Amino acid sequence: MLRMSVALVCATFSTAVVADLQGRLPVTPGGSDYQAYYDTALDITWAADANLPMSHTFGVSGIQSGSGRMNRRSAEAWIAALNENHYLGVSSWRMPRVQPVDGSAFQLLSSCDGSTDRGWRISAPGTLHEGTSASEFANLHYWTLGRWGQPSGPCFADFPTGGFNTGPFANLAVTPTGESISAWTETPAGSQAGSWFVFRFLDGAQGTVGAGSFNNVWPVLDGDIYPPPVKEDTDGDGVPDYLDNCILHPNPDQRDTSGSGFGNRCDADLNGDGIVNFADLAIFISRFGTSDPDADFNGDGVVNFFDLAIFIELFGRPPGPSGLVP
Repeated sequence: MLRMSVALVCATFSTAVVADLQGRLPVTPGGSDYQAYYDTALDITWAADANLPMSHTFGVSGIQSGSGRMNRRSAEAWIAALNENHYLGVSSWRMPRVQPVDGSAFQLLSSCDGSTDRGWRISAPGTLHEGTSASEFANLHYWTLGRWGQPSGPCFADFPTGGFNTGPFANLAVTPTGESISAWTETPAGSQAGSWFVFRFLDGAQGTVGAGSFNNVWPVLDGDIYPPPVKEDTDGDGVPDYLDNCILHPNPDQRDTSGSGFGNRCDADLNGDGIVNFADLAIFISRFGTSDPDADFNGDGVVNFFDLAIFIELFGRPPGPSGLVP
């Protein structure tokens, strides 16, 4: 388990709770290539990749190939797809949240001292609301990572040097096209109809933008993803979703004769083109009555009418979903 204690905060600011980031779900068993990090101060889990849509689009359109950015509509669709695909075995991912920094109502005038909900230094050490968790992004930026921002402009005249510490997170510094990560939040911008809060990691600024703006999406979920969510077993077959190669169809034997990562019980895509269609039906008919393992969806040793019923159930759908395939 990786614990990353932030030691940048002096005793003067001891009122704030500074998080450990604890590594979760390594790709390699026993390794340190974690796929998520639990934030002990905010009690949320961050995806390890701050620009996950670059590598996992989940078929959502509108994601810019060079930066991973997307408009609001695509951002919400991507979060929905992330949950539909049970990423890392769970289906409760969301975008980070913003609450009024004063605990009452959003103040949308821009400030340099963290006193309002737009601007810089929200929750930063030495400010009126130091250490607040009102903005999950700001708390991570200024406290857990000890970042401050690009030292230029009127708001940075007296900024301490905090560097661009990315901690254990991948793709937090800049996008592949050289742009700073600027990420959507879940929260509408109060009285600014049709706008949402975003957070820019280049300079630690929280702002508001309209739905047509293009920003990154960094998913989080409430609580700790670890221990692995063994209690989340959607199909009740005794295999937790994050390990289940057929999340929605009971298959305790996890039989996968094609080696695709999808169990036979939910994989009638016999030609591997990503969808169960008439081409697969032709293959199925040619194997009917045989012992072909891939077309034997229920594993009884023969391709028969029981398998045909399963084929009809799966027709028109992609294989899965599977906890083993992103």
